[in-house]
Amino acid sequence: MKIFYIFFILIFFSGMTISPCSGDEKESSSAGQSFFGIPVLTYSSDTGVGVGAAAVKTYHPGRERISYIQMGFLYTQKKQIINSWKWDHHFPENIGRIVFYCDYSKYPTYFYGMGNDTSNSDPEKYTPEYFRTRFYYERRLKKHFRIRTHIFFHTQSLLKSEPAGLIHLSNVPWSRGRKDAGTGIAFFWDSRDNIIA
Repeated sequence: MKIFYIFFILIFFSGMTISPCSGDEKESSSAGQSFFGIPVLTYSSDTGVGVGAAAVKTYHPGRERISYIQMGFLYTQKKQIINSWKWDHHFPENIGRIVFYCDYSKYPTYFYGMGNDTSNSDPEKYTPEYFRTRFYYERRLKKHFRIRTHIFFHTQSLLKSEPAGLIHLSNVPWSRGRKDAGTGIAFFWDSRDNIIA
């Protein structure tokens, strides 16, 4: 996790763009790639002030769809952490695609109770931690006919709460933590002329 933080701090102070190569230069492994990083500043009543960074790296610009790696990090005034990463890779001639997404968050927030009979006067502060990851593999079978497989894994943990607070007294199932995993398959038809649309 510290490596991610160092990377995003470097992006925060650089805010630079590396432009893709152009012209009739000989194609190399880095030709046409681009990198863009920017600092992020946010505010909301739930988070207070938030600072972080976002970055996108693209590659294979000569293919029908551009592949990219996307990263983001945010740390808020209320000690909330949100960190996400996505890889979207397209194969030559648009024959297939791989998408891998993961995010981590530690999000101190408030619990008001279960059901409709709750009060806003005395909420309980607690800190849940989430890790989510999803993986897609897509393959073209015919001209417009595709198949996609999907795998996901989510975890939720309760890092901090009041020992005799509402969460434990209400016997909330997720207060003990939980893990979810699943898989799926889809068949779909995509006949768009403009596949970026």
